[in-house]
Amino acid sequence: MKEGDKFERAVVALLDERITAAGLSHSEFARAVMDGDPVRAWRLCRAKEGKSRRMSLAETYAAAKFFGEDFANMIWSLERQAKERGMLD
Repeated sequence: MKEGDKFERAVVALLDERITAAGLSHSEFARAVMDGDPVRAWRLCRAKEGKSRRMSLAETYAAAKFFGEDFANMIWSLERQAKERGMLD
């Protein structure tokens, strides 16, 4: 898997954990962030097997705003966490 693809998967996994840890609804997050059919789109982004979907840059930007963060800081923090946890080389 390419490094960029690993990073995308790590971002989705870490956002998933963050939503759960904060006690937030995945449906609420999806409706605020995802395009198209938001709940289905977020479910497909998190899919580990079978059909999946990538999270767009615009959706990732919306996720930062959802959490009240600056986009650049959120991406930096997620990259650091992914490296510390061995999700990236």
